[in-house]
Amino acid sequence: MKKRIVYDWGSLFMLWALQGLKVVYTSSALCFIWLFLSLTPVLWSPSNWLSWLMMMAMAGSEMTYLPDYEWMDDVAKDEASRRCMTYEAKVNATQGPTAAVEEVSGWYGPGAYLAWLLTAYVAAFSSIWHSKCAQSEQGRKRDLAERRDDFFTLPRLDSQDPADVLDGEMVAALLYPMVALMDVFARLVRCKVDAQMSAAVFVLFSALMVFGPTSRLSWQVDGEDYDLGMFPKTNRSWAWKLAGFLVHGFVITLIGEPYAYTLELVLPVYIMLFAVMLYAPIHGERRGEKWPYTMTVYRPRAERAAVFGVLQIIFLSVAAGKIGSPVPITGASLWDMDQIAGLVSAVAALLFFRRYGVVSLVAEVRNRLSGFRQVVGDESSIELSIQGRGTA
Repeated sequence: MKKRIVYDWGSLFMLWALQGLKVVYTSSALCFIWLFLSLTPVLWSPSNWLSWLMMMAMAGSEMTYLPDYEWMDDVAKDEASRRCMTYEAKVNATQGPTAAVEEVSGWYGPGAYLAWLLTAYVAAFSSIWHSKCAQSEQGRKRDLAERRDDFFTLPRLDSQDPADVLDGEMVAALLYPMVALMDVFARLVRCKVDAQMSAAVFVLFSALMVFGPTSRLSWQVDGEDYDLGMFPKTNRSWAWKLAGFLVHGFVITLIGEPYAYTLELVLPVYIMLFAVMLYAPIHGERRGEKWPYTMTVYRPRAERAAVFGVLQIIFLSVAAGKIGSPVPITGASLWDMDQIAGLVSAVAALLFFRRYGVVSLVAEVRNRLSGFRQVVGDESSIELSIQGRGTA
């Protein structure tokens, strides 16, 4: 009897419902970023705090309390007139011929962006292929011995567990978008909305498409049960999810702003993230006649890596089609010296740190090719021998 995989779709629907509940809780936490950024001069809207309090009061009173929506609309209109820039001024500063794209920092140039994207892809594919966000056996035994709460876990800064140590590729993948995020925040505070704001926001969207899928596709290990906890169990998972949480907060807060690609990228990006959320927890039970008779199995790592790759192709295609460029729009060229230097340096660094893996991959390809040539040679000699006998 062959081993077969059985899927319990009822349990999967329950897991999807749990994922939806987690999204609701996360969205509630994202409100605090929205409330905080609403106090910046560009987004000035302190009435958001009042609206939030009224919503809490309405929920606490079981919908018996209803706020005065007309008064809230009047307050919102008055606040719009107090912002440091009008909507039309933001449009002129970030779009069309009046946008000074040549003044955008080289940090967002095509070479620098592609260098980060390449590094992020290497870190993401490595994390997915090796399930680096999964808790190790050592970590599970440690948590069991310490009787840690499965619902709430904090990062372990002193842990030497491989699942808790961030490598250089992952740090570089996280650092570039965090600089863009701080740039966006500084510009919101200083009321400096220009073409560089659009470039920085584009980087945040790119980061969402890396952080979200990577964190959801890097924990699957056959034989381990699905983790129902609300918070990550490893430092790697904490890093991906915390960075993604911050980027989500900024992107959602900026929806509707002319530099935030609301119509171009928000809907496609969040549809893809929703699809990954449904795909990631899919698992079945492999049954066989030998021990272990049953085992929890997830989607194969090659398939998960392929899903990540397809998502990136779709995102870059959507960006190229709707924005006109798969990279941030700047005045820099890929052939500028600083852009070429950044890209070449990133490639050289990745090859250096991955040199042993590259050497082993080349050796394996050579062995396979030599084996293929040997098989083809043997078949050719057999055919010649048969033809010689036939002629004789």
